Amino acid sequence: SPPEAPPTAGGWSPPPATSAGAAAPPGLYPRAPPWPRIAAALLDGLIGSGPFAVVALLLGGTSAIGAGGEGALSLLGALAVATGLWALYYSFTKDGRPGGQSIGKRTMRLMVVHLPTNRPCTTAQSALRAMVLLVLQLVPYVGWLVEPIAVLAVAGGRRLGDQAAGTQVILASDWRPPR
Repeated sequence: SPPEAPPTAGGWSPPPATSAGAAAPPGLYPRAPPWPRIAAALLDGLIGSGPFAVVALLLGGTSAIGAGGEGALSLLGALAVATGLWALYYSFTKDGRPGGQSIGKRTMRLMVVHLPTNRPCTTAQSALRAMVLLVLQLVPYVGWLVEPIAVLAVAGGRRLGDQAAGTQVILASDWRPPR
């Protein structure tokens, strides 16, 4: 994309117009249906956090290991760290996979598109979307409701993470690739 224009006396001027023949960004796409989005989120949650949950359950049952089971505890501890790191990695990068599709979104035939470029979501955009969600989830109750309400109330079903990253979750069949 072309660089921004230098600052003027009154502040920043808008970026230069696209060159002749370049495809303009399409704007908002139609809103993706909520049920496939929910199903994709549940599947992605299972893929990202499921292994950690299994290891946590195993760690919770370690009182049955008894004396001499330090090796098993060490192994479970290492698995807990590894699966916790996997959960973080997957949650921050999942929508930056090929085609802007996490495993859940690909299964539900959804994708995340970067609206200004009309290209699939990148790993950096996916991480920004996830960071906004993480910060909001740190606020009990109210923060947990902000993103689902935004999906229902905002144009195109764009949650705050989407607005920050310039992205939108759409049906993959609705995407119009740039020429």
